[in-house]
Amino acid sequence: MLNFTTAFGQSVIDEISAPEGRNSTISDLPTERIVKVSPSKRILVLTNSQNSYGKGDFITLVIGEQAVTRALVAKTTDTDSGIKTLKVYNSSLWGQLKAGASVKVVRGDDSFLFRQKATAENEGDPTKIKDEDDLFNDSNILEDEVALDENPNRVIKTDNIIAVSFSRIDGINSDRQTTSYNQFNGSWSFQLEDNIWVEALYGQSLINDFPASTLDTTLSNFEVRAKYTISAPYYSYLMPYVGYQILNATSPGAGVDDGSGNDFEAEKALVEDMKKSQVVFGISLLKRLVPGWFARLELGSDMVNMGFALEF
Repeated sequence: MLNFTTAFGQSVIDEISAPEGRNSTISDLPTERIVKVSPSKRILVLTNSQNSYGKGDFITLVIGEQAVTRALVAKTTDTDSGIKTLKVYNSSLWGQLKAGASVKVVRGDDSFLFRQKATAENEGDPTKIKDEDDLFNDSNILEDEVALDENPNRVIKTDNIIAVSFSRIDGINSDRQTTSYNQFNGSWSFQLEDNIWVEALYGQSLINDFPASTLDTTLSNFEVRAKYTISAPYYSYLMPYVGYQILNATSPGAGVDDGSGNDFEAEKALVEDMKKSQVVFGISLLKRLVPGWFARLELGSDMVNMGFALEF
């Protein structure tokens, strides 16, 4: 009797110790299908045909034998569940998460996936995730209200985008020839209505030896723009824009008699000619890199602009 009790107790302990039956293989994991993927890929709708997980569970999606992403089950219905991405394990496989794709699901502890990989590759730390950044903070994920029925009219779901960019802006040189100057700028965009944005941009740079060889000029650029979002392939977005640009130039030494014999009036005229106010137009391209982050390229009558943007 004692032997039976001991054996039974040990079997229970072994069963509890094995997440999803850790002694099982990856092929034994339940397979579910992705029903829908939000444009930001932060939220996925996943089937739960085998009732293998529930609301509030942390799950890992697996393709082949590779862990792809860690997620939180935020909402469940009779047949489907809404999950929110917490962490990306494999960025190349993460790009394969599309509607209709089949994935295997690990509920709870997923460390056995990395122990298998570490054993195969003879690596030291079995749970270390290499070359991937945590995309979201697990501690405050529960504070987000996740709705499966996202606004279908919005191409980009978030309200705000901030960006830092490097630009080339047209101006003139000391010989009054058209040239381009380098400038860094920052911008903030706000979505007023579905797909309609307003944006403010400011940049500043220092031009050496303008309007004369011994003088420097500060060139500042301020713009306000209206933009409209259009969905493009490969998780990209086109945003045609129209706006107004104020380009200002200041050179405190221009027009001041310093004994150099320069034409002071010509110096002042060059600085004034650098200034302009005009209507501008162009197009922005946003290419999603990972959830929340974009690469940004702009071509317009005001500038050529390249940088990175963050949505929130």
